[in-house]
This record gives sequence, C-alpha cells and structure tokens, in this order.
Amino acid sequence: MIAPAVGDTLFAASGPTDHLHFIILGPARFESLPPLPHFLLVNMTSITPGIPYDPACELNVGDHRFVRQPSYIFYRRARFETVDHVERMLNTGAWRLDQRVTPELLARIQKGLQESKQAPRYFKHILPR
Repeated sequence: MIAPAVGDTLFAASGPTDHLHFIILGPARFESLPPLPHFLLVNMTSITPGIPYDPACELNVGDHRFVRQPSYIFYRRARFETVDHVERMLNTGAWRLDQRVTPELLARIQKGLQESKQAPRYFKHILPR
C-alpha cells in the first residue's frame, strides 16, 4: 500500500500526457471542500523561449532528476485531490511515484504559490507565510 506525503512527486495525467506533480500540502481538510482530507498538487512545465511563463518558481537541471531543461511550476493548474483518490491512483498503477523533493525545493515551491500572479486566489491563503 502506497501512502503519499508532502514532498513526494508523482506522474499523473494532465492533458494528453503524464506530467510530474509535486505534493506541496496535506493531508488536510479545507472549509471550501468536502470534509475529506486533501492534498494540493502542482505540476511543472518546460520554459519555451519567447513564450511568457510564471516566474514565481523556476526549476533548473539538478533541482529534481526529471528536470532536464529550464522549467517552472504551473500554478495556474494547481489542484486539490482527495487523499483516497491519490492513494487509489498510485496503488492501481494509474499514477506512479517518483523521487521526493528536497526540503529546500519544497519550500521554494510553497513560497512560489504565494508569489505567483497566476495561481488561483483561493490557493494563496492556505499556506503559512
């Protein structure tokens, strides 16, 4: 039985392909959601020269083994998932765990959520400042 935690990374469906997601908060209950424990997940995407991106948390080669080129956290697509759903997806093999992040990288990603101009507003009030 896989029991994910904050700081874990996982590959999960996001659009037509799987993307690396970071579990940055949880498990916790939130007033605006059903009374179940949830995780907050964010994913990363590559920086494409000439295309604007959210600079709140840039990732470089070496930050995580999957980062192979300059990338950023795509806070616009941050999402809550119930703990049960995440565990079920991991335990059935639909999603897969990858390397945990360092405490320093986790703190950068959490801080970026506060600084991002693209993160949905309701996410900005759930992490300590």
